[in-house]
Amino acid sequence: MTSRTCNRFGGVILPVSLALLLSGCGMSVGSSGGSGDDADRQRDDVGVDIVLVEFVNETTLAVETEFFATNEALDDPETELFIPLYHVTTEIGLAGLGTLGPEGDDAREYPCTANLVLGTTGGSFKDNNVGTLEGTGVQRILEEGNVFSCGATVTFTYSEDGDDFTVTVGIR
Repeated sequence: MTSRTCNRFGGVILPVSLALLLSGCGMSVGSSGGSGDDADRQRDDVGVDIVLVEFVNETTLAVETEFFATNEALDDPETELFIPLYHVTTEIGLAGLGTLGPEGDDAREYPCTANLVLGTTGGSFKDNNVGTLEGTGVQRILEEGNVFSCGATVTFTYSEDGDDFTVTVGIR
């Protein structure tokens, strides 16, 4: 992987739906090997629980992450998350504009709250030279407490296989 930058997030956090997980959303869940007790949780330098969100582009295309986050309670994350208010377009990727270069990666820390929801519309996979849209991935929504816990690392991996564009989610 290329170098990562971790930036602190100051207020917007993303919602995720367990229903999407159950409908085959391409999720892999792993263990960090810890006991799960309080000592294993990730915290920032002042002791606040965090979630580290990683973005990995495994393609030779540019990928607009189309990442959304909120810490507000949502009744229906599928319809309420993907609005401009929750769209994270800064501090991710090239020039911090939400786009990953070919085979690029980045990471960001989010303060963890009970209402934290993270998601992507699937990303836009674009020709790196002229910017034409080559394809889009599938929407993913993750909710703290249902899909991941405070202290977790959540990885969104954008990949392609021919004409199939995917976003898989790993949690550790």
